[in-house]
Amino acid sequence: MVTQRIRHKLSLNSLPSILCVLMALVASACNLGPDPIAYPQAQKLVFPFEGQLGDPVLYNPPGNLERGSTAAMVIESNYNVLLDGWETHDLHTDRIDVWVYPLNGEFTVRVAANVRSVFTLQTPPSSKRQLTNPGATFTTVLFDLPNEAQLPGFSGTPPFLVEIRAAIDGVTPLGGPKFSITGNQGFPNPIADEALGGFPNFQAKLEPQRMIRLRGKRDPDPAGGTDQRFYEDQGSLASIEFDFSYPNSCLSDVRAYPNTEAATATTIVSSPIVGPSDSSVHVLLVKPDGFDLEFHNAIFVDNTLAGSGPFIDLTFTDKFDSPCDISDPSTFSISNLLVTNTDGATVARIDGGVVVDSDEMPVAAAELRLYAVDVEVSGI
Repeated sequence: MVTQRIRHKLSLNSLPSILCVLMALVASACNLGPDPIAYPQAQKLVFPFEGQLGDPVLYNPPGNLERGSTAAMVIESNYNVLLDGWETHDLHTDRIDVWVYPLNGEFTVRVAANVRSVFTLQTPPSSKRQLTNPGATFTTVLFDLPNEAQLPGFSGTPPFLVEIRAAIDGVTPLGGPKFSITGNQGFPNPIADEALGGFPNFQAKLEPQRMIRLRGKRDPDPAGGTDQRFYEDQGSLASIEFDFSYPNSCLSDVRAYPNTEAATATTIVSSPIVGPSDSSVHVLLVKPDGFDLEFHNAIFVDNTLAGSGPFIDLTFTDKFDSPCDISDPSTFSISNLLVTNTDGATVARIDGGVVVDSDEMPVAAAELRLYAVDVEVSGI
């Protein structure tokens, strides 16, 4: 089921890269790469867009055998309007592979790059981008190029172009950005040398916590119907609150973080009410001067969803002897949803249970969508 969903979401990557030109105004996730042809130059953002293969004869430090130069590529952004229906919002290192493809016969088959980490970059609250796209994020994969000896049938002489593709759950898109190989004396960039300056586990700590992310579902009536979902004419929202129940045999210490359009809001989590098997907290997201969810109507947009991405992330502490299946919405219970706008009007009110769905198990009547960042259970 997951593979089918990802295959569907990634199918748009097979379209001509001229689409990226159209996306550039809304996504800022494209760049002019090294390809000399005009429109196909617009591609997913890779930084830098050139590097060198590794050579263990010339450079072979401990642990870096068969690794070349380091690069990073943007693989998702919450404000990619034209790709909204393909965004997953739950990517992490265990789900991503990076492949280097030959373009002109320099080698014969694709070769795996070394994936170092997958993390999300967010624009600062004081940036100009925040004025139009609050909470704009860019999910990035950091990787090292392979060693020259790993390229089967290698006969090329740098510089030459390759194609970089990021696979999600083993499903590789049909197209990717071009990348220029300029030599064979590359080696990995330490990024932050953990032996200097006290940065233990620097890259690992950039990666997301184990968490669930919540996004509103969209009322098909722009003026709001009777089913208490989010709708286009709701006005600026001032607060969203709900009760959140979770199994206390495997989880504790719920933390809340505002996101996307609500990124500058304040979140408050109450002390838990502990029951025999479940604990419950009240979660409040509030911004008195309001925030506005976007309701996209472009081609390829999933018009069952509200906003440009999750409005809140809920993280927690796992009990190591009994980890939960956080990808299943039935693991949790959300109830008593109340949404108000800056006029004091109630946008949505659901007394009792709230229907929550996921990408893998969509439910037409759901009021919230859950995305699970299901990373390996570990300490913070």
